[in-house]
Amino acid sequence: MKKDNPAALYCCDPVIGDVGPGVFVKHGVPEFFATSALALADVVTPNHFELEWLAARPIVGMSGFRAAIDAVHQRGPTIVLVTSAHLADTPDDCVDLFVSSFEGVFRMRTPRLPENFNGAGDAIAALFFAQCLATKSPKAALERAGAAIYGILKRTHEEGRRELMLIEAQDEIVAPTASLRRRTAVIFSTARPSRDRARRRAARAQRPQAGAPAASAAAWSAQAQAPTPGARAAAS
Repeated sequence: MKKDNPAALYCCDPVIGDVGPGVFVKHGVPEFFATSALALADVVTPNHFELEWLAARPIVGMSGFRAAIDAVHQRGPTIVLVTSAHLADTPDDCVDLFVSSFEGVFRMRTPRLPENFNGAGDAIAALFFAQCLATKSPKAALERAGAAIYGILKRTHEEGRRELMLIEAQDEIVAPTASLRRRTAVIFSTARPSRDRARRRAARAQRPQAGAPAASAAAWSAQAQAPTPGARAAAS
């Protein structure tokens, strides 16, 4: 894809495992994400466990979280969405979502539901990427996607289902009923140096031994500055 269209944006959902069950994919898959996929990704969407695995360090407090985010950024992605995190200051009845990008680092705190739902990580990754393309703002994408997935999960819980009710609760995607914007807080206001990263990745792309061209963070910057033609959906 990147070879045919270097301006294409790649959202990588690194399915590796989760807190509790640990790694649940075959040997070699986590290593592929860490060594190959991250170098090509513009956006990556790990959960707490996957972020620890990709960064090769435990995460308990905010300092460890920031170090892990920095480690993942250094491997390539301009935008990092952490789809579920529980840090030392996260209340037991809440789940934190984070986004780190050229806008800074933001946290959205949502109520924790009593069940774990199949496909929640896939859904939030797709919703977030689509909202990124529509709004050109990772912060706004976090707020919209976070509210939408919470509405879907809440409806699924109320109906006593385990599989996400994506069809029955599809209105939550368009117009979420949950108002969670006030739950979004600035964690670090320093924007990510996407231009410097673009230069580093462009330099890697010039290496003949690379095999395939690296993703260009400049492609994201160009799209972010372009007029928004309306909401667009993207499937990863």
